Amino acid sequence: MKNLYRILSLILVALMVFALASCGGDKGSVGGIDNGGGNKNDDKATKVELSNAIKAAMKANDQLTTSNYFLASDGTIIGRTSNNDKKEAGVYAQLGNVKKIIKGAGTSSFALTENGDVYHEDRKIAENVTMAAYCTTNVNVEGFCVINNELRRINSYRQLEDKSLNYMFKNYPSEEKLSGEITFIEADKHDFIVLNAEGKFFAYWTSEEYGTLDYTGFEGLAIVDIAKHMGENEVESLTVAGVKGDGTPVATGTYAEDILSWGKLADLAMSDGMIVGLTEDGKLKMTGDYAEKMKETVEGWTNIVGIEVGYATGGNIDYIVTAVDANGTFYYASLMNERYDVRTGTATANGVSDDSTWLKYTPDGTKYYTTYEGTWEAESED
Repeated sequence: MKNLYRILSLILVALMVFALASCGGDKGSVGGIDNGGGNKNDDKATKVELSNAIKAAMKANDQLTTSNYFLASDGTIIGRTSNNDKKEAGVYAQLGNVKKIIKGAGTSSFALTENGDVYHEDRKIAENVTMAAYCTTNVNVEGFCVINNELRRINSYRQLEDKSLNYMFKNYPSEEKLSGEITFIEADKHDFIVLNAEGKFFAYWTSEEYGTLDYTGFEGLAIVDIAKHMGENEVESLTVAGVKGDGTPVATGTYAEDILSWGKLADLAMSDGMIVGLTEDGKLKMTGDYAEKMKETVEGWTNIVGIEVGYATGGNIDYIVTAVDANGTFYYASLMNERYDVRTGTATANGVSDDSTWLKYTPDGTKYYTTYEGTWEAESED
């Protein structure tokens, strides 16, 4: 009898060990990263696979800004600009390892280095940053950068704040709080939108009109963006669109039908009255409030590998579309406002094609300006 009790006890112990091991295994399989929003993602959730065309466009996009700066592959910064930008552009060029220039409202600009440092002029304000975006208005000026999968605010004083603000970003219409690994961020006006690795979008925006849009099909996204064109204290047009990992576009709002007609895309850039798509064969498509004046110019560019659109105050630029082609030539088309005609030109390491003011800053600290013939001439040290 004692042997029987001993055998039963051993069996019970074995069953308890097995049950505990099973519970521990289940916990590991459903656990995830807590991003401060109270939700956890499934470790086995399917991440979006990007097409080769999208990967290439994302890399090329690092050479462009939503404004008037261009970053050449050797670290040289070229600007269709003025001496007002001398301090920041010259400093950034001499950092030597800049990955991307982030230019936003007014004269605000930042440099993100390859090792994740963010500089405002010569002051390092953040470390371990993977990506960032800055608002395009001069009201409630702020930006967000991603540090250790937390969205951290860069305030109007160009200072990094300590608190994670992931909880402010929600999916629509579900209002689910941000979860998962953050892989993409964009902004227009004071509205920000991000993607997680599974291709779900989460937004922090300021206009109730966003809530009236239909976000059916907004899943599995590699790219997402916003175009909000303001009239007199009201939204005149509003579009939210994205590109799935295989290049298929999705869109809702004012210009959705145009975007959906473009077929598969390698990139999509949107801001205010400008919406530009990059096809997989290097051609551009444009729609939006400013397309009537800019479309012919922009769609005439070919062999394009990266695009960006945005807003730059001062320097007779304002609304701007920029691009870079496979040979490293930078393109721009800009409007002062809807009453003016488009201004356009190109720039390379060898010269420029228009009579605007251009400056070039090289990593060795040399400053160049353009002559009337469009060639670069080093500034005299006298």
